[in-house]
Amino acid sequence: MRLIRTSALLFALSAPFAAPAHAGGVGKAQVKAAIDRGIKFLRATQDPEGSYGKYPGLTAMVLEAYALSPRRYGVADGPFVRRASDWLAGLQKPDGAIYDQNLPSYNTALSLLALQAVDPKGYAGVVAKAQRFLVGLQSDEGEGYTTKD
Repeated sequence: MRLIRTSALLFALSAPFAAPAHAGGVGKAQVKAAIDRGIKFLRATQDPEGSYGKYPGLTAMVLEAYALSPRRYGVADGPFVRRASDWLAGLQKPDGAIYDQNLPSYNTALSLLALQAVDPKGYAGVVAKAQRFLVGLQSDEGEGYTTKD
């Protein structure tokens, strides 16, 4: 549970980092220090194969937090990013979905965003297949769409 709370907090803190601090509020240096502590915690709690709790969605959110952090971590920045990215990519099914046992659309959407954030060129093929999978869930010829839409 602590891992989920820390991941969510880190994700939330990373996105508005560029926003100015409020008068009398927390300064950018304090926010950056808090994010760095969160990153350190996440690195220490990563499973050996690269996942976080063996959950694709959680692992994807952690990767997205790394990418959105002030340090803008990508796969070239350390094995902690590469292992998580490779673990997610390794879950991809032949139809393009990225999930382990359940929630294919949710996990695929999160994984697609994370892989695109940490290495858009390296995971371009995985991302493209995931996009096709998600589009296939949204629209098909049976609903009046064609391949040209």
